[in-house]
Amino acid sequence: MQKSDRGCEADAPIPIVFDGEETRRCPRRPIFENPYLFLLAFEHYGHYMKGYLPDEGSLQSQGNRFVRYVSVIRDASSEASAAREEQEKARANRKAAIGSSGG
Repeated sequence: MQKSDRGCEADAPIPIVFDGEETRRCPRRPIFENPYLFLLAFEHYGHYMKGYLPDEGSLQSQGNRFVRYVSVIRDASSEASAAREEQEKARANRKAAIGSSGG
């Protein structure tokens, strides 16, 4: 598949389904167009996880953009962790099934 087919440089000729939504642009395009914004989001998220906030006060007194970044990254991280656990359980079940049938 070429970059033009994936919508990396212009709209793709056919829609791409990404995360349940149709798009005609590469889902990584915003990262390529403004990598510094994403760097800051993940950097702030790392500080948040250590208990530091960018502005004084509680989480409720932080800017809406920061709160949204934290929410999106936290949700994605939770989903990835759940998927990883599911894969590990499936792998363990396959090993157990092979072990019980081979003995």
